[in-house]
Amino acid sequence: MSRIVMFSHRPIFQKGLTSGPGIRIFEIAKALQRKGHKVSIAEPNRKKEKTKDKINFISWNEELLVNIEKKFDVAILQAWNDEINFLNKLKKIPKVVDLYSPTLIEHADFCVKKTKFESYYEKGKIDYFYDDVIMNLSRIIMEGDFFICANKQQKAYYIGIFSILGKINPKSYDYNILEIVPFGISEKKLNKNLKGLKVKKKKDDFLILWPGGIFPWFDAITLIKAMKILEKKNSKIKLVFVGANNPLDSHFTKHGFEQAKKLAKKLKLFDVNIFFHDWISYSKREIMYNESEMAIILINKGFEKDISHRTRIIDCLWGEIPIITTNDSEVSNIIQEKNLGLIVSEKNEKEVAEKIIELINNKELKNQIIKNINNYKKEIMWNKLMEPLDLFCKKPKLCKQSKFNVYNLLNEKQKSVEICERELITRNNELIIKNQQIKELFNIINNQKKTIEKQLINICQFKSSVIYPFFRITSGFGKTKTGKIIQKLIK
Repeated sequence: MSRIVMFSHRPIFQKGLTSGPGIRIFEIAKALQRKGHKVSIAEPNRKKEKTKDKINFISWNEELLVNIEKKFDVAILQAWNDEINFLNKLKKIPKVVDLYSPTLIEHADFCVKKTKFESYYEKGKIDYFYDDVIMNLSRIIMEGDFFICANKQQKAYYIGIFSILGKINPKSYDYNILEIVPFGISEKKLNKNLKGLKVKKKKDDFLILWPGGIFPWFDAITLIKAMKILEKKNSKIKLVFVGANNPLDSHFTKHGFEQAKKLAKKLKLFDVNIFFHDWISYSKREIMYNESEMAIILINKGFEKDISHRTRIIDCLWGEIPIITTNDSEVSNIIQEKNLGLIVSEKNEKEVAEKIIELINNKELKNQIIKNINNYKKEIMWNKLMEPLDLFCKKPKLCKQSKFNVYNLLNEKQKSVEICERELITRNNELIIKNQQIKELFNIINNQKKTIEKQLINICQFKSSVIYPFFRITSGFGKTKTGKIIQKLIK
């Protein structure tokens, strides 16, 4: 069995709160520990080590990275653990990279309305998407030794990326570097007595749940429009958004949250039929499942929907409530195939309203779906999904790298661009200095011209005066011998 260190880019639990990436790290850690491995989770800014569910939480610092290959047999990284210095210190240890979250596609969706050179960091001096997202994903892929993703669609997607980066090559072709480890569900039993949602709900109301943040790829607007239709048909149907503005990723969810709230107020549904609830801690999330009749997650059309593996939908299955979701995604295909809920087409509020009514009125259908969910839960327990990762961790090894490394070529090209930019800045500065010097010379010349012009005006005025003839006579006399004698006498 192996000593495994999992690196989290931020603390897993911040005041009891955690989102999809944190949940995945923690649950994988526990599953690997149950398989017999010794697992530690390294977090930034952790002051004291602690143990939770037999997992060691340690500080991610420089001391940890010194000779890390002597302390651990395997490192498991997220796609955004991409710092060059950090990766260089892990050269001698086999690295597993978890690619379940398609960061490149997500950021493309997020940046779609931004200008080409807009950036979080340098106010436009760097191209955020190309210089940061693409380059960093390329870097972590080229440094990884084994990879996991969430579904078949993702595997095909990453095979394409690996191929163009040279990660799949004659040396690595027979070495299986990419396996599927979907998002799973906890073996912890649901506490059905846990309740406490803070919404204005009566006992006979039907509560619909939207779990989690409204990221750019989600479609909360269609659901809110459907609620306006339902208000006229059955005022007892209520909707609650729980954690619509994700406190851990607010820069991604704030806009969607504000749009949803604005529309709910405009339709006069806010705090009447539609409620916005704060984020609920991971350990108490049963609250929202126990008080809801169903969960609805609608997704916009796009590449993100095509390949993502919806964490929140999988967790709703753990919560044992039927799902209504948009068609044509990896998880919606599972929902449809296993009869775990109902499927709707995109941007169709009328159809959404109809499916909600169907689930509320057809108790037999709802009970069958819940029964199907309970049967399917056994197939997606974390322990059962861990086999590919467990096998690698039992016999970890470094991946043979190809001499052809597109990332290195891109890196060298980036360095060349940076050199050119610095040279351009230097030359531009030199040009500015020269222009300033030329400007100063022109100022001197102009001042001299003005002085000469004034002198010429004075001379012309003097020549035209009545004194000038006497000046000519006296100046001529001064040049004679007699004049010079008189000048010496005067001195």
